[in-house]
Amino acid sequence: ALLTHPEFYSANARTGLVRPPIDYVVAALAATGLRSEVGTPWWLLEGMGQRPLFPPDVSGWKNNANWINASAFGRRASAARHAAYFVLGTYWGGDGLIRLPAATITLAEVQASAASAAARRDMVSRFAAGMQLSLGTASRAALDEFAGNASWTELSDVVMLLLITPEMNLA
Repeated sequence: ALLTHPEFYSANARTGLVRPPIDYVVAALAATGLRSEVGTPWWLLEGMGQRPLFPPDVSGWKNNANWINASAFGRRASAARHAAYFVLGTYWGGDGLIRLPAATITLAEVQASAASAAARRDMVSRFAAGMQLSLGTASRAALDEFAGNASWTELSDVVMLLLITPEMNLA
C-alpha cells in the first residue's frame, strides 16, 4: 500500500532528499551516458563527504544536511566539470558530436543557434532532453538567461550547468 500510494510519488517525496555523493555521481553518469571508468571522479567523493566503503560509523552516512556545505558543493561542481570534460572531449577535439543518452547534438547545430537568443535557449531544451532531465521553473529560467546571453562557443557549458542544478542534487 505504501509503494502504490500517490503521496509516495509526489513532488515533495521525490525531491525531499539531497543526494548523497555516490547517488549524485551515479545520477551524473546516467545523465551524461559516461561509463564509470571514464567519468567517475572517485577522488572527489571524499571531498563531498562520502568515502566509499568507509562509513563514519556502523549507522552509515547521515541524510540531507550532512551533504550541504560549501566544500561538498564545490566538489560536486568539480565532479560536474570533470564529467562535462569527457562528454565534450570529442565535440571540441574530434568528430564535433555531443553524445548524450537520449540525443546526439552536432557542432553545426550549436553553431546554427548563434542566429538568435531564442535558438540558444532552444539548445538548453535539447541538452536537458538529451540528458533526460526535467527542469524546474527557476533552473530553466537561469539556464535560459545564460543561453540567451551566451555565444555559441559557450553553449556547451550547459552540460556542466545542468549537472549542478538543484534537480540533479535532489533525489
